[in-house]
Amino acid sequence: METQKTRLDLSDASSLTVAKTVCRLLSEKLSLSVKLIFAGESALTDYYVVGYGRSSTHVRALANDVEDGLAAAGVYARRTEGLDTADWVLVDFGDVILHVFGKEASEFYRFERLFKPEAFLHIDDVCEVQKNENTKRMNES
Repeated sequence: METQKTRLDLSDASSLTVAKTVCRLLSEKLSLSVKLIFAGESALTDYYVVGYGRSSTHVRALANDVEDGLAAAGVYARRTEGLDTADWVLVDFGDVILHVFGKEASEFYRFERLFKPEAFLHIDDVCEVQKNENTKRMNES
């Protein structure tokens, strides 16, 4: 018996649901860390998601995989910047903006310092299962 895979449809999803999906996708692709930031009264966006790569190749892969994953679910990037050097990639999904930093760019720009501690949302419920699976896989290698 053949089972059909249900396609995720985020085309009418809330910005928080999209942001949590971005967090999950980053976690699945072994982002070194994932942070979800509520932008508050910002006119730019509702949420920032920040991921971290080990190298420019990893940074580029994280950004591309999230963009592809959301496009498959009906959410399309309005603009992508930084893929050429991939030390800091920004992907603008409108109500959610993804930043993926390499180590040097992260240390230089320190993007997170722009926000108060209460702006950072807990995402353990989104990423915990995937984090445990990734840890298991890395330990088996």
